[in-house]
Amino acid sequence: MGKRYYCDYCDRSFIDDIQARKKHLNGTSHVRNRKLHYIACRDLKTLISEELPKEECYKFKNTGQCPFGENCFRSHFTKQQLQLFQKQIYEEEKLKMYQYIAELRTIESWLQKRTSMVPFESPEIIKNVQNLPFISQEFSYSNTLPPSLNRLNFINLINAEVPEWG
Repeated sequence: MGKRYYCDYCDRSFIDDIQARKKHLNGTSHVRNRKLHYIACRDLKTLISEELPKEECYKFKNTGQCPFGENCFRSHFTKQQLQLFQKQIYEEEKLKMYQYIAELRTIESWLQKRTSMVPFESPEIIKNVQNLPFISQEFSYSNTLPPSLNRLNFINLINAEVPEWG
């Protein structure tokens, strides 16, 4: 029988070939079902940004129903409802900001949070890593690095040989 393609938006399956899939994906019922799915899943910020510039739907306002449903180009929300949504978003963002500031109020709490994000959390491993020679102060980089990457000091700067350019 061959492979079949199942469309989650339309809740139907059909033979999976290029022409059939392209015909289905460009069809009006699939486009409408996909749009209805994403309208149902949108968050409050998106809802407000889409609905605020629209005018109120007169039929929905008067009767509570609209023959166009979600395809109506007018808003099915009142201005008061949209203002309540905006206030709710503002309160949620303010709460998130206060929680973030409370978490990072001191340097110690910030450091504690950063050290908890280290992939190796065992104190023995951290102690062993701190004792490695490339982290300690006694290790000399001058033997391993090329001269251009060594640290500059005043004596080396005075004694440096500068070649003539061009």
